[in-house]
Amino acid sequence: MGDATSRSDREFARIPVELGARFRVLDEQAFKGLSKKLLTHASVWAPSEEKSLIDLATAGRSQPNGMLARAILDISAQVQRLSYRVLEPDVAMERAELAELSAKGCRLGSPLMLERGSLLEMRILDDGTGVPPVRVGAEVVHTDGAAPARYGVRFVIAHPTDIERLIRYIYQRQRETLRSSHM
Repeated sequence: MGDATSRSDREFARIPVELGARFRVLDEQAFKGLSKKLLTHASVWAPSEEKSLIDLATAGRSQPNGMLARAILDISAQVQRLSYRVLEPDVAMERAELAELSAKGCRLGSPLMLERGSLLEMRILDDGTGVPPVRVGAEVVHTDGAAPARYGVRFVIAHPTDIERLIRYIYQRQRETLRSSHM
């Protein structure tokens, strides 16, 4: 997500979003500790066959199996939101808004002054928009000036399951945009 990356060189698509997030600035030692946690534990609980359930739910909405899969996924989403709020430590974190999102980073808006190279613990919130709550270790790679500013943030570390969830969310949003533009 840095300045030198052209749109055609990006590995993942970037979509416009209006999502809430929380973050805190970490020193290098705290960031290393966070990295170990993030690699061993996904942000939220999910059923072990979640991808299969999603495929079944989207392929057969009118069929009984598809309806059952959708119901299981809805219950899973409720458990995810609850576990995320209950099990996460209550740490003071700054509020922020995300204006863009990809599987590798985001555009973060904050009134705080951040410097390029700042290490962050970020939590992208599930506020009913369908994006799964995700916790990542990130680095500020671009800033557009004085606070309040927009920062280019690169996700440095995240559990593979969380990245997969972000990718699915992004592709889902892209499909919805394409469908609505062809109607």
